[in-house]
Amino acid sequence: MITTNELYNDLERKIRCGDLTGKLPSVAQLTRHYGTSHNTVQRAVERLKLQGIVYGHHGKGVFVCERPELPAGGKIAVLQKLENMNNPFYMHLFQYLKERLCKQDVEIDMICGFSDSLGQYNAAIVVDNFLEKQDIAVLKHTLSPEKIIALNWDEPGLPSIGNDNRQGGYRSLEYLYERGHRSICLIGSADQLINTDIFQKRWQGVEDFLKEHPDMTLEKLLLKEDQKDRFNEIVELLTDYQKQKGLPEVIFTFAGYYALGIITWLQQTHRRVPEDVSLLCYDNVEFATFTNPPLTTVKEEYELLAEQLEQYILALIRGTPLPEIKPVAPVIMERSSVRDLREIMK
Repeated sequence: MITTNELYNDLERKIRCGDLTGKLPSVAQLTRHYGTSHNTVQRAVERLKLQGIVYGHHGKGVFVCERPELPAGGKIAVLQKLENMNNPFYMHLFQYLKERLCKQDVEIDMICGFSDSLGQYNAAIVVDNFLEKQDIAVLKHTLSPEKIIALNWDEPGLPSIGNDNRQGGYRSLEYLYERGHRSICLIGSADQLINTDIFQKRWQGVEDFLKEHPDMTLEKLLLKEDQKDRFNEIVELLTDYQKQKGLPEVIFTFAGYYALGIITWLQQTHRRVPEDVSLLCYDNVEFATFTNPPLTTVKEEYELLAEQLEQYILALIRGTPLPEIKPVAPVIMERSSVRDLREIMK
């Protein structure tokens, strides 16, 4: 079945090349044509509305916006830590953004560190706030604040685009709760929860849900800072946990690649997922569909982030009104690694 992203891209392409003009087919017609669900069609159409490609006319339908294609052209810088070059989420995001901006003759330069020669760029995207405060001050002096885009972190006076990480943590526990789970074992690392904004916000969402649902308990297992062999450390942590408190009901991790260490421990102890232990991980890691069973994960929608970045950058370059920025809520990719306890509880 076609995904929301695939449907969105196909409709956008047909609109851009003039195959779709005027009034769009109804949701029912698009559902039949593409052989998909009403929800998938509605989400794709809402994305088209968000990007200003179509608009709704109450009682009459959805129409293609008639607007001239304005020339763009320009150059932007992406400032990020070197290790982010090995982060699948950011690489997918920037590859998708690069492909879209290339059509508008806008180039992207990846800069792994701070440079004081950024005046040549139309905008700078700063990832995960790895800059020192003095570097941010220099950057603000070099580029006006609206041209410095904070990606997945917040800085007063700068536009911020990112995932709704608090909602991600909250929704993860809500998903487990809805399926009857009341005892959670969370695996993370101390440095992430202390030093990284996105993990702090995910944890805030977890804490908020726990406050609202006192019948759910959570045990937090934290990995040590700067530990190289994460897999063995995870195995040791879970082995100690089992000796002291028994087998976890469900294991949840903020970092997708930690799931491999968890699976290693389960295999060593001859446990099965989800019959013995349920497993929920973040990041929709690429190996998630290849494990047995496939892993239920939290997906951050990099396509929506890239599209917001594209629209904001093009507005900067063209001098048109800057679009509204909204945090992108993650979604649960439900597969087979979380057991549904509701039938058992009846």
